[in-house]
Parts: sequence; structure tokens; C-alpha cells
Amino acid sequence: MTSKMDLEIYKYSDTTLKLTIKNEETGALEDITSWTIFFTAKEDFETGDSGADISIDTTSHTNPTAGETEIVIADTDLSSVDPGAYYYDIKVLDDDANVYVIYEGNLLVKLPITRRVS
Repeated sequence: MTSKMDLEIYKYSDTTLKLTIKNEETGALEDITSWTIFFTAKEDFETGDSGADISIDTTSHTNPTAGETEIVIADTDLSSVDPGAYYYDIKVLDDDANVYVIYEGNLLVKLPITRRVS
């Protein structure tokens, strides 16, 4: 089952999305040790992945046996992304080569007031 979650992030800033992945039938934490987590954001819902505005693949997880991972959206991932509204999803590839979307929603990329870092 896909969950809906809208996000707001700031250009010129790092954002970390912390996820805990559970089996949707049993509620047990998944062992995601060898899983790949895909984060994709696009302005146009119909655009293929090659036209994605943000595309991040995560294969190293913070606590994989407890289903915990982080998707880090670095400020450099947003360098060519204009502020505005996007569609995104988070998709997983599990050990059995099953692929499914776990989150989807709207992503708002905002401009921060402060841009200096020193």
C-alpha cells in the first residue's frame, strides 16, 4: 500500500528523509540490507525517469536489519532545480526483485531567506 506524504524542502540546503520500512501485511520491520531505495521528483508527472529533476538511489542504510534508512537530498542535488511544485515518489527494489512504491506525493522546493553559510 502506498502512503501519501507531501514534502517541503529548501534549495541551497541539505534535507534528510528518515524512513522505517515495515511489512505492510504483518507490520514487522523489514530487513532492507540489500534493498535499493529510489527517490524521484519531476515537474511533469508523465516525464520518464531520464527527465527527472531529482533522482537519488540509496543502497547503504542506517540500520538495515530494523528497516531504517535515510534519503539524503544534498544542496547539490537541487542546483539545477527551480523553486516550485513537483511530484515525487519513493520506490523500493527488495531482495526478491519486487519493485513497489511506498510513498508518493507533492514536493515543494522553496527558496530560503538566508543563503549564506559563513
